[in-house]
Amino acid sequence: MHHDNILQSGEAWKIIDPKGLIGEKEYEIIPFLLNHLPKTNVAETIDHRINIFVKELNVSKKRILLWGYAHSVLATCWLIEDRQDAASFLRAIEAFQHLFEYYYGHKK
Repeated sequence: MHHDNILQSGEAWKIIDPKGLIGEKEYEIIPFLLNHLPKTNVAETIDHRINIFVKELNVSKKRILLWGYAHSVLATCWLIEDRQDAASFLRAIEAFQHLFEYYYGHKK
């Protein structure tokens, strides 16, 4: 699920295009972190978004950072394979690595 699939209908909210996936809740957060990223201050934006989810959902920051890194690498591969611009995901890879090192003091 990602935020483009959450729609407001009058006073109610609706979710469209559900995909019945089973896995860690931290992985489900990744699209919310990556969609509509700015071209600058990527790490700061991702960190801010992660902090909101950690506070509101009591999820693991470390797991989010690790899943974000893994997903960004995979998405980069998909884009390169399709001969599309992967610059935004390359920036995300760097941001997740930087944040992991900042918070946990070592490289993955």
